[in-house]
Amino acid sequence: MNITQLQHVIIALVIQLALGLLMGWWQAGALATAVFFAREYAQVEYRIRSKTGLSLTDMMPWHVLQPRWWTLDGLLDWITPAVCCAAVAQLMPVLLQRLG
Repeated sequence: MNITQLQHVIIALVIQLALGLLMGWWQAGALATAVFFAREYAQVEYRIRSKTGLSLTDMMPWHVLQPRWWTLDGLLDWITPAVCCAAVAQLMPVLLQRLG
């Protein structure tokens, strides 16, 4: 785990905790995770364009889904916050019930 993954986890948890009571813990976690997935997706698009010379109009969505373009660091940058947000979404209702 590197510093960017830790930063992503902290930001995702802040988003989830800020929105969790308003919209539900799972929905807030999904929104926080979507932010980082979209960021990594855009970085893969950029990587493909820089290495192949394709423009955004030439690229198809499945180009980005090919595993060869994704790095382990890029995958962990959105999977790590997703796992942490899922854990919070699972545990928060139990914790709130015990406290309240």
